[in-house]
Amino acid sequence: MLVSIFACVGLVIAYLIGRQHPSSRSLGIVPQRVQQALNTLTEGLLVIDEEERIVVANEAFTTTTGLTQEQLIGERMSRLPWVGCVSLKDSSPWELALREGTAMTNQLMLFERAGGERRYLLINCSPIVELNREAHGVLATFRDVTDVELKRVEMERSLAMMRTYRDQLSHQNCELQRLASHDPLTGCMNRRAFFCEVQPILGEAQLENADVACLMIDSDHFKQINDTHGHGVGDEVLRRIAAVLRDTIATAGPVCRYGGEEFCVILPGKNLESARVIAEQLRVAIESLRFEEPSQLRLTVSIGVSQRCDEAENGVAMIHRADQCLYAAKQRGRNQVVLDDASVASEAIPSAESQVTASSKTGRDFDGERMIPFEAVTALVSALAYRDRGTAEHSRRVADLCVLVATNVLDYRSTYVLETAAMLHDIGKIGVPDQILFKPGPLSRDEWKLIRQYDRVGTGIIAGTFNCDELNEVVKCLHTPFGYRASGATQACGPSLPLAARLLAIADSYDSMRTDRSYRKGRSHDDCITELRRYAGIQFDPELVEHFAKVVSQHHEPKCVTSGAIPAQTAMQIGMQIERLARAIDAKDTVGLRILSDQLATMARENRIDAIAVAASKLHAAAEDENSQWMRLLDDTQVLLGLCRATQHVFLATPTNRVAAES
Repeated sequence: MLVSIFACVGLVIAYLIGRQHPSSRSLGIVPQRVQQALNTLTEGLLVIDEEERIVVANEAFTTTTGLTQEQLIGERMSRLPWVGCVSLKDSSPWELALREGTAMTNQLMLFERAGGERRYLLINCSPIVELNREAHGVLATFRDVTDVELKRVEMERSLAMMRTYRDQLSHQNCELQRLASHDPLTGCMNRRAFFCEVQPILGEAQLENADVACLMIDSDHFKQINDTHGHGVGDEVLRRIAAVLRDTIATAGPVCRYGGEEFCVILPGKNLESARVIAEQLRVAIESLRFEEPSQLRLTVSIGVSQRCDEAENGVAMIHRADQCLYAAKQRGRNQVVLDDASVASEAIPSAESQVTASSKTGRDFDGERMIPFEAVTALVSALAYRDRGTAEHSRRVADLCVLVATNVLDYRSTYVLETAAMLHDIGKIGVPDQILFKPGPLSRDEWKLIRQYDRVGTGIIAGTFNCDELNEVVKCLHTPFGYRASGATQACGPSLPLAARLLAIADSYDSMRTDRSYRKGRSHDDCITELRRYAGIQFDPELVEHFAKVVSQHHEPKCVTSGAIPAQTAMQIGMQIERLARAIDAKDTVGLRILSDQLATMARENRIDAIAVAASKLHAAAEDENSQWMRLLDDTQVLLGLCRATQHVFLATPTNRVAAES
């Protein structure tokens, strides 16, 4: 076989040498036995002359390419449907073999068959040279490696996907690590990561006897910002303050969101005076911040500054002293920097016990903010129950619905305000004439107008009784349709209405539809939800309608405390703790939670209210445990709040029933 192939090649070379005879260029010059020998080769074979025309082609090549001998012989190689050379960019291997007179081996080219099918061919090209060493042709072999190449391409694609997945996983791991160590809102370190950074800094400072300073920064009147402009603006305030801290501190030391609106910064190598300069820069920079919306918003911060005092001091003690300085800055009028010195000790933060006692005497909470007097709430509710018990019971049910759907929507303090607004939203009906209030049939248009007038009377009663702008605003906006447009306005005012007012409007309408009337039966839950959805975007906030529907549909009746067995005075004392518990949980004040839960447990045990006694004792134990997770405290407080609220139905009893219950 090899002899035949070499003989064939020899004849071909002879042909090329004798190419000046035109008649010798036909395929007939190749003997039949040589052609048959070439056809036995499994690899494709071509002989190309110096003008790149095909002189000889075997069957393996015609089978691979799908072209006939007639289509190949005499055709220029470059005019065949080559897609390109994978390894060579500018020239084909046979061109280089002819031009440079050197062999080209293992060159991968892509050939497109009729119908669009593509085949990968591995090509070897050897120049055919005469005695003068000039190339006058090329002997080319072709091996079909399509299957191997496709597998290689698929493997490379798989490897590329694996690399992509690896990179994505690496990015996600980095993001998870960042989220585990940083506050997602501000991008600052969280407390766990912060203390991991602080201890090595203090350890190194102790070894080198170096300075370390600490700053505690707190936004002034932050709750007022949230109440006035909404939590979205409050979040933006925290982000802007954090950005100022990072830009000013840069790489000087770790920056932590310590809790709520409070930030902590550690400054290695800084003494008290140099830290004061940095703190003042921060204070001025934050005071200079401006907002597009609301444009009138101005920020100030109070800052406390401490430094490492002795070799054995840990980070907690240094941060505690900075916190005392921060409190002193608040006491001295806010918007200032206070350094750690002897004068600060006299302004030490009062104990939680004294704060709780003071709040009960002054009607103000730990932060000096006025509380809603619970006695006034119960007095008005009792008066409404005496006048129209059905309306009072409706108000209590609406309040329960509001508390239920406000979970994860409002903070605990705002939820308490919403609950109070729900209890009092119909207080104006105290003055409605009997013939309208107790009318057995539907009200006429004029009668509804009169009812609305007494709604305004109720708003005036609330405003005159409670010095709480948030409560007043919720009740005042209750009956404003979500889709209402003021004169000349292009957009509905719904999104600007207080969130609590939008929730209250939905709960109020739902319970009204569910309740039996003398002239109609109450509607089913599904019918009420359908009706709420019908007016979504017109009367009600559509997003809150869906939230309400989901929560109420999934709601199971909570464990209730039988209110009839509880004296009204005890129920009032329990109710007074609801707002304090709500404020303590919002402030993450574990000391306040411990004190309040202990008071409630004692009160419940004395009055044999076992459910509250157990829940309060459980919260007290969790608040005393330094290793308790905050989510556990949150869950325990929520259970206790629910049980405390369940006792408040006692005030819906008639005065006669209430006296009997107390006796």
